[in-house]
Amino acid sequence: MRSDAFREMVLDSFCLDPDDVVLLDMLLDAMVTYETARERLMTEGETIRDRFEQLKPSPWVAIRRDARTFITTGLERLRLGRPSGPESYPDGRAEGECCGGSCAADAAT
Repeated sequence: MRSDAFREMVLDSFCLDPDDVVLLDMLLDAMVTYETARERLMTEGETIRDRFEQLKPSPWVAIRRDARTFITTGLERLRLGRPSGPESYPDGRAEGECCGGSCAADAAT
């Protein structure tokens, strides 16, 4: 799924504060970075040779790892990986129910 379509799906499905929308955009950037690193590692391999012809890890290994870490943290922070239902939210609201006026969905209306 393209990142702009994913962004719209999340904004339509979840009540996000303006700060969370910024985090969502950063999360989408990390997803693109992760995919780029994954593709480069598939084509170039996970090791490179340095100037002394010794094998060392490709820089894409660390880039992929860091992007994966940010994606995992971002999903947890935004609570996008939680199951549906009232138990999903600490304030007891149901999935799709707005959080009471402070989210980006309310700001857009």
